[in-house]
Amino acid sequence: MQLTSIKNISEKRQKDFEKLGVFSVEDLINYYPRSYLDLTRHTSLKDAYHNDMVLFVCTVTAVLPVNHASRLKVVRALCNQDGFPFTAVWFNQPYVAQKLKAGEYLFYGRVQNKYDVLSITNPTFEPLEGNTRLKGIVPVYSVKGSLTQRIVSNAIKEALHKENILTRSFPIPCNKNTIFPPCPKPTITYISPPPCPSRRGRRSALPLKNISS
Repeated sequence: MQLTSIKNISEKRQKDFEKLGVFSVEDLINYYPRSYLDLTRHTSLKDAYHNDMVLFVCTVTAVLPVNHASRLKVVRALCNQDGFPFTAVWFNQPYVAQKLKAGEYLFYGRVQNKYDVLSITNPTFEPLEGNTRLKGIVPVYSVKGSLTQRIVSNAIKEALHKENILTRSFPIPCNKNTIFPPCPKPTITYISPPPCPSRRGRRSALPLKNISS
């Protein structure tokens, strides 16, 4: 089945997938993450080192105005964590200034600690109360061209539904002998399967973990 049969995969995006060796829907289903991010633990910035990638809770106190006259659009937000002040910085992302308001957030980004001045560069963020993305074990895929982690992840989810893989997400004996709790709105977490001798075997053995929302 062609990749363009998947929602939001255009001919241009298809070419980017082909650079990854993904030429069909079946290839997409068998395209596994290269690693995983553990977003189950929050970090104290006092314990973080220079260049660490960390997930943490903080309070945004103010968002500074963007200098639109400058060629490099920089957004700066004044933040603190338990009374420990720092600055969050986004380069060439002026839209962040419209999305970010004073309040509590989850940030995931790289720590910069130079000359005892702490900052976070280009962090991903979401309101603490609306935490839906920055949590759990998150797969990380190799990407090319215009592809992003979200595009690849959504394409794989769509491919799994289209090929009806979800009904075969557990081995047949497990399906027959195990009663799973009801899961009306499952969140699918992809976990690399053990090696299988054949391509068809890998596809049938693809384990999925359903977590009730």
